[in-house]
Amino acid sequence: MLTLMVRMLQSIRNPHLLLIDWDGEYNTRVLAEEAERAGGYLKLTAPLRLARKANFLSPTNAYNKIRQLSGRSPNENVMRALYAAAKQLEESGVQAVEWSLDGLRPMLEKIGNPLLRREAEEIIGKVMRAVEGAQGGEVDIVEAVKGNALVHMDMSGAQSWDEIVNTAREAIEECYREARANPSFGVAVFIDEVHNFVPQSPSEGVASKQAYEEMIPVMKLVATTGPRNGVPLFIATQRLSEVDKFITTQMGQNIFAFRVEDVDLMRLREIVGSDITYVARTLPRGHCIYKGHALRVQRPVIAVVEEAGDVASVGKDLLTRWAQGVDYQTGEVRRASSSSWSSRKTNPVISDDSCFLNPFFLFLPKNLIREP
Repeated sequence: MLTLMVRMLQSIRNPHLLLIDWDGEYNTRVLAEEAERAGGYLKLTAPLRLARKANFLSPTNAYNKIRQLSGRSPNENVMRALYAAAKQLEESGVQAVEWSLDGLRPMLEKIGNPLLRREAEEIIGKVMRAVEGAQGGEVDIVEAVKGNALVHMDMSGAQSWDEIVNTAREAIEECYREARANPSFGVAVFIDEVHNFVPQSPSEGVASKQAYEEMIPVMKLVATTGPRNGVPLFIATQRLSEVDKFITTQMGQNIFAFRVEDVDLMRLREIVGSDITYVARTLPRGHCIYKGHALRVQRPVIAVVEEAGDVASVGKDLLTRWAQGVDYQTGEVRRASSSSWSSRKTNPVISDDSCFLNPFFLFLPKNLIREP
């Protein structure tokens, strides 16, 4: 994925990319430098508050935002009552509520317990006052994308996976909404380890089930209609079987895959067939198999990936630390000898540093790639 972003920044005129980086893996100099050359690099770090141009939210989105901004646990009685009230509103046909204390009163009125209703009103009041006082610190993600070749959302400082998933959803929603309203706006959205954002089983994911109930519909919408509306998704994962099947089906028209593990073979087989699946699992380092409608040859092809740079975790695995670590007796930095196994680029230390040594799937938007 790093190589793909670098090549896009180098070869496409006036690119606009949005990278959602959950663990800071893409804090690399090569990516920042190429983005600066292509039109600008902006790094946003957690905790991150995004400005929303929309004054109306669905009841469930409103609840989700209240919970996120208040920092309250979804298991608290008052938050359970608010969630139930939001669902009741939606079941009664209410599709949107105004993001204000008065606009949220219909939700409060659905709470039958007077004590819980009063506590919920106090929480919403505090959230509204906090938001009004922090307006100057909000980031307009749409303007950020318009003004830069790459907006890098580094969420490694987030306090929880709920914060990561909710912030990513808000950013994607705002960009998609702007693209629908503004034909001149477009952005390619990159998400690594996508199984953490749209898991096949939300109850078993790293974030809460409520966070996924908001995120998965947005991702399904963008995966389906994003490319024709100027918001294509580029998603990568090492655990294909754990990604929501609808997403992989929609994105499966264009796919890179290599070194497939047994547990993920069945899902890949459903997308590309048995023959291709078994070829993909045996490819050597630096090779991948590509399937896509944009190919003039009506069959998958094997491609060689020329690495453009290393992600931030390269060189931080255990064996490399031992080979190039510090001598605790003298305090001097040890360097691996030229004959050491870990120093040979042709036979690197087997670790998670190189994505080419791990099972990997990169899904591209439909009809995006064209042959020269």
